Amino acid sequence: MKTHDLIHSNKEEIISSICADKFEPYFSYACSDKPDAWRAAWYINKASETCKLPLSRKVEIIVSSISGKPSNHQRELLKMLEQTEHSEEVEGLVFDSAVSCWEDLKAQSSCRMIAFRLMIRIGKNYPELINEIESLLDNRFLKGLSPGIKKSIIKRWSQILNDQQE
Repeated sequence: MKTHDLIHSNKEEIISSICADKFEPYFSYACSDKPDAWRAAWYINKASETCKLPLSRKVEIIVSSISGKPSNHQRELLKMLEQTEHSEEVEGLVFDSAVSCWEDLKAQSSCRMIAFRLMIRIGKNYPELINEIESLLDNRFLKGLSPGIKKSIIKRWSQILNDQQE
């Protein structure tokens, strides 16, 4: 895979090729440390809107790829995780990875928002995690977020708490 292909190729052709027979090379590239690997992850996310991709079999690889990447790349990898079914064995890994992205105050707000959504998704299955998530919502974690994302997170958290009381 070449940077030129990711930038200058027709988007629809790339998405079609991922759906047809090029998932594995794009997936490997998406999980790499190449500077433009986030683009391959973005294409995989776009392709998954039109075809079924075997992302659920790749959860551990995706999780192990997140650490140390720039936040735009982490965001795309987290989006892949949002599309997967997690077994109980890997939910802890996904949750820990999401928490690490959430705690990175320098990360893009969009990356942190997706991390929050994953934390909530897993927290719904494990009520004991709700207290841990709540501790991660103090002002030091919220103040660096863009106003719209901050408002969305607070609103979503209020809904979670209301649902628990019912």
